[in-house]
Amino acid sequence: MVVSPHLDDAVFSVGATIARRVAAGHAVTIVTVCSAVDDQDRRDDDRRAAAIVGADTVHLDIDDAPRRGHQVSWAGLCEVEDDHTVVEHMARRLSAVVASADEVWAPLGCGGHVDHRATLQALLRTRADISLYEERPYARQQGRVAAAWHRLNAIVDDHDHIDPLQGDTDEWDDVVPFLTRVKASPVAPSPAPWSLRFAGRRWRRLACIVGPDERKLRQRALEAYQGEWAQFADPHLAKGWPITDRAEYLWSRCEP
Repeated sequence: MVVSPHLDDAVFSVGATIARRVAAGHAVTIVTVCSAVDDQDRRDDDRRAAAIVGADTVHLDIDDAPRRGHQVSWAGLCEVEDDHTVVEHMARRLSAVVASADEVWAPLGCGGHVDHRATLQALLRTRADISLYEERPYARQQGRVAAAWHRLNAIVDDHDHIDPLQGDTDEWDDVVPFLTRVKASPVAPSPAPWSLRFAGRRWRRLACIVGPDERKLRQRALEAYQGEWAQFADPHLAKGWPITDRAEYLWSRCEP
């Protein structure tokens, strides 16, 4: 199961990886948490997009931040404190839904949206074995991945010998500022042996390589979100995403 804070986050972030899992014979379900919307076309768009990458959908119909009274602005959505009340509500709803899943992917919180943070916190109360995906296109912006881990008070293992990029250096610059803040020694702008420690476990970054066919499939799915896709269609704003992305990224738990 891929848990999506909103009706587009899962496909935008790991749509190609979902398609690859489905092609390999896995059943994938996208569970959207904040899916209570006035415009029912948005949920229809979500079902169409999920179908393109081969996934089923579940909508939990929880109100998103604006419907809960948050101001629709960067400060009102991304610079506010955690919404503990909705975290409890999400955890109760998600506990039954994800209990039977062999694998659960949760959003890392790139961009800092209060709904993304709440979804992650709810899942951490529900499952101990989740993986975290980097939300696109926010994770493409310099420092977003680092900031997400910084909010979670993650630390770097000095003694570890795992390459979290798994051979892909496309976005290494994004985590360098975080490493520089945490470690006193200089950090080279190239793959290095390290992992993060969070929630009592080590985590490593895995690059899920996206081939040309999967990239085209993902774009078809993204275009199904007619309202949301329009704001990312500008090449300057998207910086080549999703056309040029070579990988989607997951953080997986390692042995302590």
